[in-house]
Amino acid sequence: MFLQSIMETFAYSIIVLCVVGLAIGDVARDIYGLFSLGSAGISYQSIVQFFVCAATIGVLRVLLLSDMLFKKAMLLWRVVLLLLLTLVFTGFYIVIFRWFPIDMWRAWVGFAVSFTLCSTLTVLAMILRIRLTDKKYDKLLSDYKAKHIEESGEIL
Repeated sequence: MFLQSIMETFAYSIIVLCVVGLAIGDVARDIYGLFSLGSAGISYQSIVQFFVCAATIGVLRVLLLSDMLFKKAMLLWRVVLLLLLTLVFTGFYIVIFRWFPIDMWRAWVGFAVSFTLCSTLTVLAMILRIRLTDKKYDKLLSDYKAKHIEESGEIL
């Protein structure tokens, strides 16, 4: 689960970086460290930096979404804490890896918009997966009850 979490985060990050790089890479080449190669690709340095960020987020996901730390906390609060810590750590990595100039407000607005969009999509996917899993287990439970009634003749 841990490695899968890291690799999922890493893959999504690289895909988003590729799409943004294709769209603005040549324009942003001299401004953003992430796009040093322009629309030609992603540097190995940026890939490793994104992996470090993905590993951090993967650790946070495992710690916060499993029962390792917060056994009785609601899933909603775990997800909110995960999003806040992801925002803090990603902001930290933006600064230390110099992904874009710290004093450039447009870059921070772009980051905020993309973070909000990606977070919203992630939360919606998580809700969808939970609902589908709940439906599956409800169906299995009702099938089990129906079978148990047939076999025993009892009413549950």
